[in-house]
Amino acid sequence: MSLTVAEWFAFFYLSQVAFILFPPAIGSLLFFLGFAGRFLGSVVLGYFGDRFGTRASLVVTVLTLVSSSLVVSLVPSTPLVAVFRVIQGFSLGGEWGGASVALSEAFSSSRFRVFLLSFIQLAVPIALILSTGAVLFLSSRHFEDWNYALLLVVLLSLLSIPLIKAPSRGGREGYNLASALKEWKGILHAVGIKVSESANFYIFTSFVFSFAAASVSSDVLASVLTQLVTMPLFGYLANQVGRKEVGLLGIALFVVGAALLEGRLLLPGELVLSLSDSALYSPQSSILVDLFKGEYKHTNVNLSYQLASVLGGSLPPLVLSFTGYPIVYVVLPYALITALSFLKVKG
Repeated sequence: MSLTVAEWFAFFYLSQVAFILFPPAIGSLLFFLGFAGRFLGSVVLGYFGDRFGTRASLVVTVLTLVSSSLVVSLVPSTPLVAVFRVIQGFSLGGEWGGASVALSEAFSSSRFRVFLLSFIQLAVPIALILSTGAVLFLSSRHFEDWNYALLLVVLLSLLSIPLIKAPSRGGREGYNLASALKEWKGILHAVGIKVSESANFYIFTSFVFSFAAASVSSDVLASVLTQLVTMPLFGYLANQVGRKEVGLLGIALFVVGAALLEGRLLLPGELVLSLSDSALYSPQSSILVDLFKGEYKHTNVNLSYQLASVLGGSLPPLVLSFTGYPIVYVVLPYALITALSFLKVKG
């Protein structure tokens, strides 16, 4: 999990710092470059995993993340930060799917497989808590030496190398993206599973700051902290009761939480959306891995995840910001798509 925490920490930390240290236009560009890198990495590193094996793919993500983090921590110029943002997004785009496939292979015979795979999802709240803590600490120092926080990324990444136990065997030699996309039905299903959770996450951790309430930072932090408990709890429930049932509960909570936020009930809305995110995210790793049985598992798991992240993570906050539509109106189409997708989930 240390590599996944390192990836998400780098992504969240630079997202937060970009809007503080740079002009709005550059901050927005850096934010976008991260998502562009994630999508590119999902394709390239997905290919690498299918062609050369899971371990090889994860080692490449470590090397790209460590090298780029070291450069920026030593020479934090704006052009290098932009390049680092793309490379870090690229690395993250391939890491999540590779880690999910590796854990799925490691626990393939365990009756607690769904529960165990939910622990990889804990990396997101842990990384967000660490990055927020780093930003709060650095704010008291006027963000002097902000780049040295990236050395934590280097440390966590290097610690992960001995822990990568996935098989190193390769896949088919005649790989091409067109063949991988023949599993388009599975890709659409996976995007449907993921897209509401992405919308939920970026609404309750990012868009909510537009409310300009004095308590918003503490409310967001409290909501994320609860996920350290609720995410493995929902992972266990998904293992025992069913992934479909937990996912549908998450969708219901998503709509309720959006309605609470619309009524400016900030803390209750944040807590309900946090619960929803945990219910939707905890079984996600096992569901996406199970949707693809062929030799293009890495590519399609990564591609589906990152495509849904772009569609769910970037669009709702933009629509809400520029149109002023009620939050529930924007949330309902996403909720419907994901509910229909969960109805097709087995087990």
